[in-house]
Amino acid sequence: MNNSGTQVISLSEDPILADLIGRSNPHAKHNFIVVRDPETGAILQTRTNLVVRKGREFNLRKIFDIPYDNETQVILDKRSINLFAIGSGGTPTADPFNPLAPTPADVGMSKEVPFRVVPTGQSLPAEDAGKYHDARTLGGNTSYYKKTYSSKAIVTDDVNDDYYVKLTLDITEKDARGAIVSELGLFSAVKNGAQLIDPRVATRVTFQSEALSQETNKALVIEYYVYA
Repeated sequence: MNNSGTQVISLSEDPILADLIGRSNPHAKHNFIVVRDPETGAILQTRTNLVVRKGREFNLRKIFDIPYDNETQVILDKRSINLFAIGSGGTPTADPFNPLAPTPADVGMSKEVPFRVVPTGQSLPAEDAGKYHDARTLGGNTSYYKKTYSSKAIVTDDVNDDYYVKLTLDITEKDARGAIVSELGLFSAVKNGAQLIDPRVATRVTFQSEALSQETNKALVIEYYVYA
């Protein structure tokens, strides 16, 4: 990593990543995820993602300073892609290892799954403060449906003309217990003090189902590469 915080690497050193990038066809470069086992670092699966229409609109509005009709420039300046969500609607119920392709018209997760559920009025542990957002209360419980990513970095490779943002998303052994996860999306939100509010979908990716069992404490690390 250089002094500007940019990570300079060659993604083509890993043949799996090189294939995902589209090294054989420079015009086919795209965003992708790598799902890893956090204990061993082994790659469990890889998938390309889709920047949905709402995500493309946000990118253009942010770059060219064009606020949404119901927002001011000040609000747009406070909005960034800073959250992710997970869900169980990325595959047919009867075929959990055959992902359904996202569509440009997607406006969120097909079947969103909360990361944490606590009795209403009970706070999350101190070490989790600020990580979980989009709280919804129902039936005496408060569920948190969005989470911040753990790290972000610019990844560059001038030789192969690769420029990516690499996000690290952690689904810990305490997250989404008992759920079967098969979809994921990045969301923009407005920073309002310590809160991130009004989340809006930017991307969606579907993948083979991963069961997050209570018994095994299974966790996942997802590397999300966003290409420019």
